[in-house]
Amino acid sequence: MVLTVVLVPASAHASSPPGCGTQAVTTYGPASVTGAIVGATVHDGHAYVVSRGPKPPVVAEIDLATRKVTRTATLPDGPAAGEPEGGWATAVAGGKLYIGTYPVPDLYSYDLATGQVAHLRSFGANGGFVWSMAAAPDGALYLGTSSDGRLWEYIPSTGAVRRYGVLAQGEHYVRAVAADDTTAYAGLLEKGKLLAVDRVSGAVRELAQGPTAVGTVALYGERILAASGSTLIDVRKDRTDRRQFDAGVGTIDAFEVAPTARSTSPHAPTAPSTATVPGRTR
Repeated sequence: MVLTVVLVPASAHASSPPGCGTQAVTTYGPASVTGAIVGATVHDGHAYVVSRGPKPPVVAEIDLATRKVTRTATLPDGPAAGEPEGGWATAVAGGKLYIGTYPVPDLYSYDLATGQVAHLRSFGANGGFVWSMAAAPDGALYLGTSSDGRLWEYIPSTGAVRRYGVLAQGEHYVRAVAADDTTAYAGLLEKGKLLAVDRVSGAVRELAQGPTAVGTVALYGERILAASGSTLIDVRKDRTDRRQFDAGVGTIDAFEVAPTARSTSPHAPTAPSTATVPGRTR
């Protein structure tokens, strides 16, 4: 055996790599400082909005008097697979803002005093959606989800959760929710129904059939207002005295009852004098 050893001069070696102290990654800051708003609510002189697009989603507090953002926070990932991309549903109760997210159907709280964010609960697997949420007078929260098409109850003081039964066979989207002392009200997307659900027994009553999806629901005294496409439905909680009109827009995405009101007759309950209805043509 013949062993040949070749000696290479040091100058022939490649240059040495940079030392470990050299910065390998340069951070240039956020790629975008703007984002679309999906969830929003107003409370005590402030607006609270939730972004979509940038991840994690941002919760922003806006002083309505100065029109300036006074505080922001981000929504952390929950324990379920996936991560939130936005928060469509919002409600305020007991000093906290509650946020329902997608495409993981999770519930978060934002403390209005401290700005602290907490993940509270998941309402399904990745791919789900918390479409709507409302706080009852006693602080209980009611959430509408997809694609299971269910109404949920969440009690913030205890963390107790209740999943109500099937509201309508074949329905996958509870698109709008409102609640009073005894009843939760749900607007269905596919079936176009406005339903009343007894908070205790879970019994379901149909209040109105819309021409298309019921996407917005609001309470006004003893009446329920609901938007179904371009149609505004106005009905008593006992299902009587139903009225409706076409707003002449593609879709009523939201409406707000004006603070002033008038009675439509000496014997009729007080009814809203005006409803502001921003519309969107799809």
